[in-house]
Amino acid sequence: MKKRSRWTEEYHNHCGDAKTKKEKTVSEETEAMSLGKYKKEVFSDLPLCPETFKALHENHMASLAITQIQSSAIPPLLEGKDVMAVARTSTGNTLAFLIPAVEMLCKQRFSPKNGTGVIILCPTGELAIKVHTDAKALLKYHTLTSGLIMNGTGWRREAEALVKGVNLLVSTPSRLLFHLKNTKGFLYKNLKCVIIHEADQIGIDLRKEIKHIFELLPKKRQNALFCGTPSKEMDELALFLFKKKKDNEHNILITLSAEKPKVNLETVRQCYCIIPSKRRLFTLCAFLKRNLSKKSLVVFSSSNSVRLHSEILRYLQIDCLHIDSKMTQQKQTSTFIDFCKADKGILLCANDIIDCASHLPSVDYIYTLGQVVASQEDRKAHPILFLMLEESKFLQLLGDVGITLEEYQCDGMKLLDLSSRLEKAVGENYYLNRLARDAYRSYISAYSSKLSKDVFNTENLNFQSVAASFCIPCPPKVDLS
Repeated sequence: MKKRSRWTEEYHNHCGDAKTKKEKTVSEETEAMSLGKYKKEVFSDLPLCPETFKALHENHMASLAITQIQSSAIPPLLEGKDVMAVARTSTGNTLAFLIPAVEMLCKQRFSPKNGTGVIILCPTGELAIKVHTDAKALLKYHTLTSGLIMNGTGWRREAEALVKGVNLLVSTPSRLLFHLKNTKGFLYKNLKCVIIHEADQIGIDLRKEIKHIFELLPKKRQNALFCGTPSKEMDELALFLFKKKKDNEHNILITLSAEKPKVNLETVRQCYCIIPSKRRLFTLCAFLKRNLSKKSLVVFSSSNSVRLHSEILRYLQIDCLHIDSKMTQQKQTSTFIDFCKADKGILLCANDIIDCASHLPSVDYIYTLGQVVASQEDRKAHPILFLMLEESKFLQLLGDVGITLEEYQCDGMKLLDLSSRLEKAVGENYYLNRLARDAYRSYISAYSSKLSKDVFNTENLNFQSVAASFCIPCPPKVDLS
């Protein structure tokens, strides 16, 4: 029999074992829960209220198979038990705690005058936005209210909403602590449940804030903690959150396999476009101009490229937003929120912050592949990959792993040769000229660092053509040593 991990042992020693004194491994406990009274096949098997079912049905989820974490976590949470769940992200964790939270508020007949009944803590603002978006969709046919408070937004407007009454509150730890201390009229004495999402992403400073938050909140409440991987830090947070109760069975530990979730790559519509380097900028501009009525996310290899292309698009009177690593966190957050709220628009960002793409609602076009492929299964986004002819071997690599490829036809787009006009504009402006040269150097440096040298090799590049795509006539020297 496998030996229990330290965090599992401490959790049971502190909270009490829900089973007998016999040793049980984590996998055995999880299997017992999955195959026992908590086993559910689809959402329609769950005892949910009509309003929740209607929202699930509208999003084509009512008849979908429940994931393992949802099957294991939703029933005990519906029963009011405390739950600590360890499962990989992108396996349905959000609905695993949102559905029970909404059902509890509905059952308790919460209204704005009752204040806040559920608080969901997220480590980052981007994740909080995603959770709140899902919560609003689930609450569409309920009379319950929801709210989002996070760093980087106006706290006065948040305070007004809290005083009016927010039944389900999604927040980052720092901003919640601020309002608990400073917002008079913030009614949370009726709090029934606290949920911590992706707790393993919470740093030491945020853990201190969370412990302070717990001291201010009502002690009699349901608690839930969801994390991707167990750790010593999670031990400490769990031991602080899950206090020992008289009824030991109120504490449920769920751990699922650490294997990566399987992605049905055949469902991903991956388009590609083979474009000569010198025409890449014009093709991108024409594509974005053709799709101004939709939402487009364009991903670049560096923040320098993001800033350069945002300036070029604005020069061509194509409105766009951009996020780069040199922005303050507040500016990144506010830009991110603006794009999420918009029905259409263009957002430019760099690879180093592409994780935000997995939290963007209703993006139509994504000019990248990378990390967003796995997150496209349940969305209508269409990733489009721009490749040069010398990079066409990359398509074979994608095909070898089962991705279905579809060539995007650029022939119908009217491509204007703006090279002379843009080169003149960049050449006459010191800031743009320096930015273009920095963007070119960053691009070449990033290109040389790619591992697939048989596909992405700087020796195969036409540096003159690449420089032209950055609106500079002569390629600057780049030190690749």
